[in-house]
Amino acid sequence: MLDIYEQDWYTRGPCNGRDIDPDTFFPEGTPGYSGYDQIVDEAKAICLGCPVIAECLRWAVDSRQEYGVWGATEQNERVAMMRRASQAGSLAVNRYATNTEISAMIAAALEREVAYVKHLAELDEDARQRVLQKQG
Repeated sequence: MLDIYEQDWYTRGPCNGRDIDPDTFFPEGTPGYSGYDQIVDEAKAICLGCPVIAECLRWAVDSRQEYGVWGATEQNERVAMMRRASQAGSLAVNRYATNTEISAMIAAALEREVAYVKHLAELDEDARQRVLQKQG
């Protein structure tokens, strides 16, 4: 596993324990309950203002983080990203692509996902809400 404490970007994020309690990003409870969801929303709001949101999300996906909020995403959102990226790879398999081409397609699909989250983070709150409502 990739050690978070060895990542140079981690020291630049507010979640490293200097400014914000790291437990904020690991809520206890069950998704769907107001207390849990409120903590997750708070963590995501912090992430959306973070200068290393893309690096964080990339690390979480690469290291297959099962718990916590990383790069403004929960585990189920990261799984969905991986699934969409894998589907891009599956399409390549159906076209008889090489393993290198398939890997490149999956990596590119994941980078698009990371770029989208970073883009959302750069929007003001009203614009972000409009984009999310259109997806809805």
